[in-house]
Amino acid sequence: CGQVGRRPCKNFPENALINGAVNTHRGRSYVVFNGNAVGEIDECDQDKRVAKFTPLEATFPGISKGVTSIFRYIDGNLYFTTRSQFYKFNEFTRTVSSAGKFDLRILNIVCPKAELLQQLRDLLDRIVRLNDNSLTSASDYWNDDDTGVRLSDFRIRRKK
Repeated sequence: CGQVGRRPCKNFPENALINGAVNTHRGRSYVVFNGNAVGEIDECDQDKRVAKFTPLEATFPGISKGVTSIFRYIDGNLYFTTRSQFYKFNEFTRTVSSAGKFDLRILNIVCPKAELLQQLRDLLDRIVRLNDNSLTSASDYWNDDDTGVRLSDFRIRRKK
């Protein structure tokens, strides 16, 4: 059915899609599979068999189905991601402390280049749009610029 490391997963459903595995601060090991099911690994078992299977909601209240990954971050919380959002889960209170669209800033990772890259993409998109034979100057559209990049001096010559 799959493997964790070099050891085969014991007693998982056939064709289980494993989304992630995590070891909590309480010393419990969980495997999230098929997006909405959880297997708790029995660490005392020599073969590391799954001690019990539960629905995702029963083990982690407030976490929606469709989990694509799970990890424990340095802030001590468990993070679950789906295709559209994230959940920050406190294992001690068994509650979701925050949820929303996934963004690296939730992990205190700031990428200042992201805004510059977006401005560059917007500028290139505008250049492509402006590269129309019917236009002689991009200055007609400089007010359309929402990135703060002034295009009024940029000229496009007609192709002959």
